[in-house]
Parts: sequence; structure tokens; C-alpha cells
Amino acid sequence: MQKKIRLITSEVEKSQYVNQFSKEISVEQMDVLTDGQYSRNSLLAMTKDWNLFVEFCQKKSVRPLPAAATAMRLFVEKESASRKYATIKRYAVTIGLIHRILQLLDPSASSSVKIAISKLRLDKAGDAKATDAFEKVHLEQLTKLLSGSVHPRDIRNLAIYHLMFECLLKRGE
Repeated sequence: MQKKIRLITSEVEKSQYVNQFSKEISVEQMDVLTDGQYSRNSLLAMTKDWNLFVEFCQKKSVRPLPAAATAMRLFVEKESASRKYATIKRYAVTIGLIHRILQLLDPSASSSVKIAISKLRLDKAGDAKATDAFEKVHLEQLTKLLSGSVHPRDIRNLAIYHLMFECLLKRGE
């Protein structure tokens, strides 16, 4: 679903955001920039992504805003040594989003960055692995382990697991 995020058109406001986002930011700052359009978990991920990019730029003595395509390409290549393709792609989306909101040239749209990410897609093909589903067998194993416990916390946790399983809830719910 497309988010309806305003673009920063005022030069004064843009300058303030550029100064603010040239250092590490908080989740609240990301939420303000994105007009509250994202969930808490998305904001946490985007903030972490952006702060990682800012830290990289500071180590290389380059500006994160507006970022040069070369800086972004080097960042992607460095992170690819320890990150999966999906994470690298998310980094590119976050960095591009911030540049687009501030109406700055998006480094993720440059051909050198696109080529680097495409190469990673081929190099890291198959690195994505789905998480194993929590099934009735797992619930039965937990019940066997925790049902004889004398600790109230264990009994409470077991009850929570049963409720989550029966209601198909996610951990965050």
C-alpha cells in the first residue's frame, strides 16, 4: 500500500531535517519525518537502517544527506558481507525514502547502486530462509516441559503460548 507522506518543500524545513538526519536519529524523529504513516516495528527498522548508514558515512567522512551514489554503493557492498539480500534491499529503500521526502537526489536510483544490488541478488540467491512454523507438536513439547513447573511465571507463559496458538496471534500481539 502506498503511503501518503508529504514531501518537504520549504527550504528552511529541509535544511533543518538535513542537519538533524546527518547525525543518529531516534524513532520519534523518523516518525515525524514520515508523518506517522508507519508502524512501530517499521519505524524501528528504518531508524536502525538510517543510523547504520550515517555511522558508515561518518567513518568515511562523507555526508549522508544528500548522499553520493558512490557512498551508498560502498555501504551496500560493505554490509553485503554480513547481511542477507532482503536486508540490503531494505537499507536501499530506507535511504531512498528519506532522500525522496527531503526532495534530494535519490542515490539508490543511480545505476551503480542498482547494479551493485542486482549483483548481490544473484550472489546471495537462496540466502533467504523461512522461519519454521510454530505447530501443535511444539506446543505439546512446551506443555510437557512447563506443565510440571512450580514457578508461576512458567505456568503463565504456558497459558500465553496456548492462547497465542489457538488465536493465531503473533508474538507482538
